[in-house]
Amino acid sequence: LYRLDQVMGPEEAIKCRQARLGVRNLPAVFPYDARSLHGCCESVIGYVPIPIGVAGPLSVDGRDHWIPLGTTEGALVASINRGCKLLGEAGGVRTVLTSDCMTRGPVVSFPDIQLAHEFCSWIEGDGFEHCAQLFNATSSHARLQSVRCKQAGHHVYIRVAATTGEAMGMNMLGKGTDALLSGLEGLYPDMRKISLSGNYCID
Repeated sequence: LYRLDQVMGPEEAIKCRQARLGVRNLPAVFPYDARSLHGCCESVIGYVPIPIGVAGPLSVDGRDHWIPLGTTEGALVASINRGCKLLGEAGGVRTVLTSDCMTRGPVVSFPDIQLAHEFCSWIEGDGFEHCAQLFNATSSHARLQSVRCKQAGHHVYIRVAATTGEAMGMNMLGKGTDALLSGLEGLYPDMRKISLSGNYCID
């Protein structure tokens, strides 16, 4: 079904998918050019109009911003609007940038806690340049900024942080982190990769 767009027009593909799936009462003809969906949704079967309300203005760093919200949750826009008003009466929101990076947080394990501790000390110290070479070789945009570890017994949770250019960059982080871990297996053959994402990632 996902290849229909390649052999027929997008609107015809939508109708075919609807017929194949027995879907009824979904608009088959878009109020705009269905080709505009290319790259943002696959196997399209229709569209759903959602009401859009506006809250605000929200004052951030001395500038007012209106906030469009697409929702069917009654009172959500009104509630956010009250928050915007309260923040405005308090002088508005002030922001500072404390860090600009994307992270991936894999988890690995070792046979004993001493080896896990040795790994943490090395990766956060003398091993950083080696880690940067492994990671940076996977992308022309992503650049390793830091590697931090938290040890929990035999397990080590690693936070790999990198800049990603103009992209959100989680795919870059995933690819670079996987290459980093694979490269470290040569230095630490007893290390076992548990997960590429160990719930230790932050934006």
